[in-house]
Amino acid sequence: MERMNISDITNDMIRDAVVVKPDENNGCYEGHGYLVAKCPDGEYVLGNYSHCSCYGTWGNGSPTLQWKGTWAELRAMAEGGLDPDMPSRKADITDSDYGHVGPLYRDILAIQQAP
Repeated sequence: MERMNISDITNDMIRDAVVVKPDENNGCYEGHGYLVAKCPDGEYVLGNYSHCSCYGTWGNGSPTLQWKGTWAELRAMAEGGLDPDMPSRKADITDSDYGHVGPLYRDILAIQQAP
């Protein structure tokens, strides 16, 4: 399959392909966080999601996809603690999303082989 652009990926394509979604109860707002899903073209997307606490991730709102690449690139981003919005810099501990990025990266690094 040809490489897909991040703008062409629909929620239906990744809804059942979520690879990593840390427990939301990590001391931050529970209806907000990050997830990683595998795309039909074999690459991975990282998305930020937010929803009302009475709905699931897909029930009221959907992930905003921010990054797309290979599993090796994703692991390198996690190993470096990089900001998913700006992968050229380290994640900022003062950023409100920092509490969500850390658990996501920890879970990514726990997976030894690409799912």
